[in-house]
Amino acid sequence: MGKKVICVLICIFVLYGCNSSNTPTNNETGDLSQIENTIEDHNDLPDLASRSEFILIEFHRLLNREDYEQARNLYGGSYEMLEGFNPALDPSDKAGLLEAGCQFNGLMCLPVLSTKLVQVTEQDEFVYEMTFKNPDGTTFELGPCCGADEETMPPISTFTAHVVCESIESCQVMDLPPYVP
Repeated sequence: MGKKVICVLICIFVLYGCNSSNTPTNNETGDLSQIENTIEDHNDLPDLASRSEFILIEFHRLLNREDYEQARNLYGGSYEMLEGFNPALDPSDKAGLLEAGCQFNGLMCLPVLSTKLVQVTEQDEFVYEMTFKNPDGTTFELGPCCGADEETMPPISTFTAHVVCESIESCQVMDLPPYVP
């Protein structure tokens, strides 16, 4: 009888372990935007790939929550487009540029719905394909632009993002959110 109980318990633990996921998602929706931990809570991630994915998701979460001051610390890409759109803003005001981008300039500062690591370069650059979630819960889709139709310019729902990591403590997103003119 005792051996049967132990075997059942072992089977339960094995099945539970096989069913659990290492990706931080909301189990009901697959929504990654509800991650509440701080960046400091994730300094112990086991490798650069895990850290880079967390930074990518966190950057977009911060933008979506309008925490531009924190988001600027995770962004290492160019501000040139935002400076061009906002000539009245001080170019050194990176948080202000991100805010203007999200609030007025057409950046789609939406929560991340999914990520997929597609490439790692020798320079510790991680390339992801990602999707975003609209406020109504649907997948964000960038439709045809500037008078084109869906046949000549098919909608896009998967976007590419790059994250560069100098070390486990220093990863930065290199791409702004999708832009809708």
